[in-house]
Amino acid sequence: MPLPPDLLDLPAPRGARLVALERLDYLLEARVRLSHPEDPERLHDFRVALRRLRSVVRAYRTWLRTSIGPGMTDRLRRLAAASGESRDLEVHIAWLAEQRATLTPRQRVGLDALAAQLAERKTAADARLDRAIERTFPRLGQQVHQRLSRYDAPVDTRAEVADITFAAAMAERARAKVAELRLSLEAVHESTDELEAHRARIVAKRLRYLLEPVDGIIPGVRPLLERLRELQDQLGALHDAHVFAPALVAATSAAVGEHARRESLAVVAGGSKGRAARSVHAKDPRPGLIALGERVRVRGEAAFARVRDGWLEGQAAQFFTDADELAAALEARGRAALEIERKYLLDKFPAEAEAAPVMEIEQGWIPGERLQERLRRVTTAGSVRWYRTVKAGTGAVRTEIEEETTREIFEAMWPLTESRRIHKQRHLVKDGDLTWEIDHFLDRELTLAEVELPSVEVLPVPPEWLQGHIVREVTGAPEYLNYNLARREG
Repeated sequence: MPLPPDLLDLPAPRGARLVALERLDYLLEARVRLSHPEDPERLHDFRVALRRLRSVVRAYRTWLRTSIGPGMTDRLRRLAAASGESRDLEVHIAWLAEQRATLTPRQRVGLDALAAQLAERKTAADARLDRAIERTFPRLGQQVHQRLSRYDAPVDTRAEVADITFAAAMAERARAKVAELRLSLEAVHESTDELEAHRARIVAKRLRYLLEPVDGIIPGVRPLLERLRELQDQLGALHDAHVFAPALVAATSAAVGEHARRESLAVVAGGSKGRAARSVHAKDPRPGLIALGERVRVRGEAAFARVRDGWLEGQAAQFFTDADELAAALEARGRAALEIERKYLLDKFPAEAEAAPVMEIEQGWIPGERLQERLRRVTTAGSVRWYRTVKAGTGAVRTEIEEETTREIFEAMWPLTESRRIHKQRHLVKDGDLTWEIDHFLDRELTLAEVELPSVEVLPVPPEWLQGHIVREVTGAPEYLNYNLARREG
């Protein structure tokens, strides 16, 4: 399911669900590929798709919690954990295969012994993963899709969290993750800082997954994604070394004991110079395991050196500057698309507004299922201007994108708004830093007052000349939305 080009301007609950549904589609495709043993990347891609979905659920839990509750989140977590052992073993086995050509025949004995152990463990881990997927995934995938496909939004609310745009929601998350990555990297000092490096790797992944949906929508995202992937790979190599080192130590310890036992039996049976003893000595796995241990150490130190040279001790200053600028761009996008206003029903047109500047407004709406496109003709002191506007959302905070258009375009599109129009006069009355818009409808008995606010925290105090005419506040009330008023025309 492709993401819409106006993703950032959608209400946060809708935008978060669209991204989650897109990630779920990838996960469902990756699930099918798990049954294709000829596909070498099937397990890796399944784990990545699962992590991406979990990352969206985690980042936007505020807006997704009515669809994805703790129980479903926990099942996704358990499924991810079940795939971890198989994937780690797959990586280790592949690395061993790469080392084989550069080891001596004697060293390959240890490699082959370790590879056989890991292969046996992977067979058992794969079986456990298959059981976990078959037990939980079919029903879980269906439930997640159903619950993400719809949500209930309050019609009249003062809680801005439900109505901010997806751009604003992403900006908040991006700033938090950038700050977290900075702190995580500052805690990494040596190649042996296993927990700290692993934490930085997880944060880098989550930041990358967070930003991926706006690649191509916001300039400057692609270079940041490439840098994050680079960091993820470097920290991943360091993590693999940290995980593989204990396995090598355990294998070497076991090999020492087993080799000593077999060597003792051979000596007892035929002496230390006998054929049996020589045969056992030739099959000693310790030289190969020790050589592999040294290579794991070198691999981890090389990975840390790349992290140090590219990200530590001030080397990532430009990255963090660019990431902060991206978050600022997302915030600006969110602010630019927001209209924050309060609306009140009046008992009649206030005489005090009669002398205020006035404009005549004709508005019509083009039918649409997802977004409302409005055409507007504004006449002020004999001057006429034409506009096209898209709005989404409800309540005090709504998404609004407006552009001026030409008379020719307006007149060509205006017939499409038939039976969806309103006609009113708007009087603009200044009151300190605010401007009250008194809308006197010319096509029905109705007068409304609106005031646009700088933020949702500002609660307007109507001026005295207006207070006596207010029947009640109708912010977000569907029967007083201009779009619904237009549908009731005639």
